Amino acid sequence: MLSDRALSRLIPALLALLLLTTGACAGPVRPGVITPIEALTPPEMPVGKLLDVVATTTIAGDILAQVGGDAINLNVLLKPGGDPHSFQARPSDLRSVSEADVIFVSGFSLEGTMLESLRSAAPGVPMVDLSEGIDPLRVQPGDEHGGAGNPHVWLDPANVMRWAENAALALGRMDPEHQELFDRNARGYELVLASLQDWIEAQIAFLAPERRRLVTDHRELDYFAQRYGFEITGTLVASFSSDAEPSARELADLETQLHGLDASAIFVSSTVNPKLAERVAADMGFKVVQLYIGSLSDPAGPAPDYIALMKYNVRAIVVALR
Repeated sequence: MLSDRALSRLIPALLALLLLTTGACAGPVRPGVITPIEALTPPEMPVGKLLDVVATTTIAGDILAQVGGDAINLNVLLKPGGDPHSFQARPSDLRSVSEADVIFVSGFSLEGTMLESLRSAAPGVPMVDLSEGIDPLRVQPGDEHGGAGNPHVWLDPANVMRWAENAALALGRMDPEHQELFDRNARGYELVLASLQDWIEAQIAFLAPERRRLVTDHRELDYFAQRYGFEITGTLVASFSSDAEPSARELADLETQLHGLDASAIFVSSTVNPKLAERVAADMGFKVVQLYIGSLSDPAGPAPDYIALMKYNVRAIVVALR
């Protein structure tokens, strides 16, 4: 039999766990869930203690690791291959969130109701939007993100530069003693991102403009397409949520549309079930090409960090479209 005191601690945790297991991408986050970077203040910490930092996704976690370095204790909620739409919290996740000094999210409701669930689990912990200040690509009314904008901003390295700047600003406000280190790490990483941009442009130069047409499973590649001159000619699911399924009529309309295009491949995220893409590809005579979009691979895989992810994706796209 649990004591009244034990029950008083257990019940909120169980409620938070229930909230964390609900689906993500259900709409915009209510005001007050996100803390503006300029409003951050240093937490009360013992001398010598490092900031306890939580990131929602593996990609956000990689950027924070680059900027925070050894000056932070970093915990990433999603594991390689994980999808925020189907995130299932573990007791250790609840503990990490409740004990964190700051939580970083990707922004534009990528994590959806998961954000309010995190707030329920850790009501006093500031939550920072890495995409603060980024102008999102807009979407049609009624999309899965409630009009918040396309959340897949990291497919444009210029936006990841902003992530690095925001991470340095936020971490510096939380831990002024290490501000210089955070700024130096962010500047160094931005140079790496600038080199990545040059490399991508050189690889894409091998593709004739008329070959730069992408058919995707969802609308994840819009930022990449805009930055590098590609056209999204078709999507299997007309939504940004990996939970959505097209109707038979939508599928027939899509295949009719694809018949008139000079396309040869369907690009599928590693976190999405490829069954639908394989069905359409079989009907159309296309290839199915897997990309790493919403998550890094495990350390032994081809996309263990953001730079490797982008290089893998670009190589795969160029090879498939040449």
